Amino acid sequence: MRIPVKMIVLLLAALTAFLVSGCGGESHTGQIADDLNLTLSGAEETAYMDDHGGFHGDGKTFAVLTFADDAVLAQIEGSADWLPLPMDETAQALVYGLSLEDGAVNIGPYFTDEDQNPLLPEIEDGYYRLIDRQMESGLATPAMLERASLNFTIGVYDAGAGTLYYGKMDT
Repeated sequence: MRIPVKMIVLLLAALTAFLVSGCGGESHTGQIADDLNLTLSGAEETAYMDDHGGFHGDGKTFAVLTFADDAVLAQIEGSADWLPLPMDETAQALVYGLSLEDGAVNIGPYFTDEDQNPLLPEIEDGYYRLIDRQMESGLATPAMLERASLNFTIGVYDAGAGTLYYGKMDT
């Protein structure tokens, strides 16, 4: 049985369209908006990394979103969930790392480049939100740094640059 050439061409075109629609250009702002309880219309995703897929879905997600206006800043300033910078010690450890007094124990940073440098720049003017997903209340405490596993989401907004940094960790 011979398959008509037109049928083969149509099947290849459909397959190509399906594959192309699943690659690149996909925005992750919907999930980020849900996780941080924000409306992120007008966001431009300038960086995105996700290495989830490990044992039991372990991994890290990191994204950078930029905004042309102050609509997200207005939402953040109107929310009791977002705190003004500087970060507390727990968030600081997760984002930038923390060495304890004797230097024997280092905690974090958890979102780093290939040289283990923090992906988030130092931000002076902005807000942050840390969500401990292992606690029903979502409230983060210093005790979370003592656990064997970490499941948290963090958002850091740089008010001067109009940039939102998002991190999610599952261990």
